[in-house]
Amino acid sequence: MSVSVSKHPRILVVALAIASIMTTINVTAFTILLPNYMNEFHTDLLTVQWLSTGYTVAQCMAVLVIGYLADKYSARNVYLAGVIVFALSSFISCFTPNIYALIVMRMLCGAAGGLVSAAGPTIIYQSFDEKKQLQTMSYFTMAGGLGVAFGPAVGGFLEGMIGWRCVYVFNVVSALIIILPLWQHIPRVVQEVKYKLDVLSFLIGASGTFLLLYSLSYGGEWGWFSYKTLGLLFLGIACLAAFICIEWKSDHPILNVHILSNKYFRHGALMYGVAAIALVLSPYVMSFYFQRVWGYSALQAGEAIILPSLAMAIASPISGRIAYRVPSRPIVVVSYAALIFITYKLGQLTPESTLLYIMVWLMLRYVVIGVTDPLIANCAFSLVPQEMMSHASSMNAWIRYMCNALALAVFTGIMNNKLVEYTALGQSAESAMCNALNDLTIYSMWVVVLCIPIALMLKDKLSLDRERTTAGRKR
Repeated sequence: MSVSVSKHPRILVVALAIASIMTTINVTAFTILLPNYMNEFHTDLLTVQWLSTGYTVAQCMAVLVIGYLADKYSARNVYLAGVIVFALSSFISCFTPNIYALIVMRMLCGAAGGLVSAAGPTIIYQSFDEKKQLQTMSYFTMAGGLGVAFGPAVGGFLEGMIGWRCVYVFNVVSALIIILPLWQHIPRVVQEVKYKLDVLSFLIGASGTFLLLYSLSYGGEWGWFSYKTLGLLFLGIACLAAFICIEWKSDHPILNVHILSNKYFRHGALMYGVAAIALVLSPYVMSFYFQRVWGYSALQAGEAIILPSLAMAIASPISGRIAYRVPSRPIVVVSYAALIFITYKLGQLTPESTLLYIMVWLMLRYVVIGVTDPLIANCAFSLVPQEMMSHASSMNAWIRYMCNALALAVFTGIMNNKLVEYTALGQSAESAMCNALNDLTIYSMWVVVLCIPIALMLKDKLSLDRERTTAGRKR
């Protein structure tokens, strides 16, 4: 595989950032629009939830095959195809006649969004000079932070202007803006892979992903120890185990699981996954706190986290610059040690807590995320060979998405049980919700504690080069 550096890196950075904002806002803005879909299509919440569940399922299934597609057709073409399909499915969604057609289009949008999100790191590490890769990843993270910050507010604003179609119109406009710059400025990579897609292996992996996510999504409703939940979980795990065995032995894998033999990537991906479990709850908890405890509207709750999310967006580029001088590991370890205390403080909320108290600790939490996210990505990808980059990106995305889904499913079930428990004790609805959310936050704090020993195993190219230089001097 021949790799070339982009001749117009600034234009490419902007286009990649807009794509990241587009896919992020498509998720964060969507959450406040669910009641509108219920009213528009005269359906119930369980059906409407499939607009979110279907998106996640399709996203996770799509990333399984990104490594093969990037090897076969190049990461550039996969990324461009993802943006185009994302725009087309969003455009068609504006004219869907019923909720079921919209769910199908939403799943197609999720698959395309998975291609765009997962292929992003591959594009960065193939298109930019080694000295600019980390800085570009920090801008990529910053763009995601902006999407998180403004997603609910943008969704609420546009919904007031053009109704429930607002997210899809935003997707189409964003894609039209970036498609030409992406086409012109992502370097063309010469591919040498000619093997065909192993359809059976993909179907086994996709089935395992679907069954696992489906059982996790509805385990709380069915009962976590019901035959239905446990049966689907077992089938999902069995399918994924079979998929991994097939891919491990295959001469032409669609997802090269041998990338996990690279200990530097393995530690980085593990850190990404565990951190995803620990950190995914923050917007979830604060959304419930602002709406169910303080009585905010969904739009007001979204506006309340704009400032913390902006802090994350600002911290990411600063982190990218510092990491050229200081190895990533000590920064990540110190940051996550601080995050333990920050998470503890956020687990002490009451209905009378002040907005200032919440904003201070929430901003510090988001700063830690902004600082560490590009550093963890650097540890995961900087020591991966170029020919394995697409598979590393695919594997990392799949682990992150699955861990996010696992965390939300399990913690939602815990929250419902805690609500019943505190309500039975005679607490008011606001106090019961607040205490249940505090329990979830403390549980996530212990997951943060687990991140520390993993962070101690991280190693990036800078630290490895320094170790080699030191060893050479001793000889």
